[in-house]
Amino acid sequence: MVGALNLAGAAFLSLLLLAVPSGCTAKTDTPGERVIVNYWEKWAGFEAEAMQSIIDDFNRSQNRIEVRFLTISPIDVKLMLAASGGNPPDLAGLWEYSIPDFAEKGALLPLDDELANAGLGADHYVPIYWELCRHRGFTWALPSTPGCVALCADAETARPNAAATIISTTAHARRVRVRVTDRAGG
Repeated sequence: MVGALNLAGAAFLSLLLLAVPSGCTAKTDTPGERVIVNYWEKWAGFEAEAMQSIIDDFNRSQNRIEVRFLTISPIDVKLMLAASGGNPPDLAGLWEYSIPDFAEKGALLPLDDELANAGLGADHYVPIYWELCRHRGFTWALPSTPGCVALCADAETARPNAAATIISTTAHARRVRVRVTDRAGG
C-alpha cells in the first residue's frame, strides 16, 4: 500500500509510530472509492484531538484514502486480541517497547518491502528512533512522536560546593536523584 501512496500519504504514514498488525489489509468495496484505513491509537484528550485534526486535514487533502481514527485503551491488550482474532486495524500506535513482543507473536507485519517500494529507509530517520522500530533485522514500525526527557538539578542541591557533572548513566542518575530527594526532605 505504501508504494502506491502519493507524497501526502507517505508523509502521513511517517508521522506515526506506525505498526501494521498482522492480518490487516486496507480495502475498498468498490473500484474508484476511497481506500479505508482503520487506525487505532492509545492517545486520549488533547493528543487524540490533535491527531484527529491531522487525520481530518489528510482526509480532506486527497480523495484516494480515508483514515478512520479510534482511540483505544489499553491499546496493547486490545490490539493483541484483535490481531489474534484476525481482525486488527490497518494501523496502530504502539510504544516502542511493545514492538519485539508483538513481532515475536506474529501480531505485526514487517514494513521493509513497503518502505523500500516507497523509497524510505534508515537515512530518512534519526538513527536511534529507527533502531527502536526494528527487531531481529526487520522494521516493524515507524516513529511518530519520539521524545527526550532530561533531568535538571540545581548543582548546589545535587552536590553542594561542587560544579554539576554530566549524568552519563542510569546508575549515576539514580544516585543524583537519591541525593536530591534526601536533601529536599522527600
